[in-house]
Amino acid sequence: MGLPHTPACEPYNKTQNAACGNEPSLYGLVNVVMRRTRLNWLRSRRQRNMPAVSLPAGGSGRSPLWRLCGDRQSTYWRSTPPAPPPRRGAPIHDAAKAGDLQTIRGILADTPGTLDAPDKSGRTPLHLAAYLGHQNVVELLLEKGANKNATDRRGIRPIDAAMRRGHAHLAPLLAQEDIVQLASGVHRVRFTYGEQVNTLVLTGPDGVLVVDTGEVEVAPLLSDIVQRLGGGLPTIVINTHLHGGHTGGNPVLAKHARVINCDTLSNRVADGTLHRRPTPLVGRSGRSFDTVYTLPFNGREIQIIHAPGGHTLADLIVFLTGFHD
Repeated sequence: MGLPHTPACEPYNKTQNAACGNEPSLYGLVNVVMRRTRLNWLRSRRQRNMPAVSLPAGGSGRSPLWRLCGDRQSTYWRSTPPAPPPRRGAPIHDAAKAGDLQTIRGILADTPGTLDAPDKSGRTPLHLAAYLGHQNVVELLLEKGANKNATDRRGIRPIDAAMRRGHAHLAPLLAQEDIVQLASGVHRVRFTYGEQVNTLVLTGPDGVLVVDTGEVEVAPLLSDIVQRLGGGLPTIVINTHLHGGHTGGNPVLAKHARVINCDTLSNRVADGTLHRRPTPLVGRSGRSFDTVYTLPFNGREIQIIHAPGGHTLADLIVFLTGFHD
């Protein structure tokens, strides 16, 4: 089979016919073939899906066509592609996917540096175990010191990977706490989970007051922090919003507390917990709030303002006065 017959292609037709045995000499046409580079000639044959010419090998083991086109083009005639490079940390990643505790223990005993080794997507073994919900593997990796805040190439952390697959039972293990002291006896607590709602913890002689209890999955963690900061469970819980991100921890933290939210304001006034402000609260812009309550706590005053329309009709604003030290 030859190339399409045109005057310009005549030298190449002769060359191909010679390669197939129709001409007595192949090397007599080398100067003609050089008018078109060897590389482009080979490429044109591959692009046209033309079959490779099969020639008998000489004493060197190379065919005349191979010698004609030069050793530089040998990569075009390989029978098999080169093997891909080995994946980084493949054994421990495969074991994390399979939930194989024994294999992971063995790998970490031999090569502890693979604990946070990334795969080709930047995912650590903790990412994979969290994504697939292998709690026993997650616990083992954390026990060995795996990094909870490691991110893959897309910025995903292990806690994010677990959330995407609905493995909420892993939240207490993977959520990272962030505690900031705002003033004496006032701390802001936040977890790297879900909506990451800010929780205020006020401690003092009157007990422990918590503003927003966060999501239910991290409620056990928040309960431990509250008891560590205040020495006991909350006596008063304020929910500034009624969605789960603000009230999810109530079953854990508000078992023995007085709960203040939009629906219980009148009840808290009746039992003496809150006091209704007789005059509206007027801001610098001239906007006024008619429904303002005060809560004395630890010798200071906390103002609770009903602000419908902030997000829903049940929103409250909690304003701390005298907490500047």
